[in-house]
Amino acid sequence: MDTQQADNFSVIRAQVDAPTNSWEDQLCAHSTNESDLDIVIDFSEVRHIAARSLGHLVRTQRELKIKGRRLVLACLPSAMTDILNINPIGKELLISPTVEQAVDLLTNDEIESPDTEDS
Repeated sequence: MDTQQADNFSVIRAQVDAPTNSWEDQLCAHSTNESDLDIVIDFSEVRHIAARSLGHLVRTQRELKIKGRRLVLACLPSAMTDILNINPIGKELLISPTVEQAVDLLTNDEIESPDTEDS
């Protein structure tokens, strides 16, 4: 598990050789602390994500949103991106193809919540 921190966000790098729930533990630690940091999870080394973990991501996104913070999933496996694109819960998550683009999303003050729709 590798974590990088900047002024307004943290990047959690999920790794294949790490214990299955280590990125989830790291996410929990970052999301429950009192900081105002947004979070990026880099899944570039992960081939699949368990359904249980997906539920954890959605819950964490909701909790962070209440605190005015954001969670961005970067470099998701293509199969997971496909599932999220057809599943309503995917609309609640911010997804980025790269970590760099995720950081750009977070540094853009005009970003809207993923479940906010224009009327």
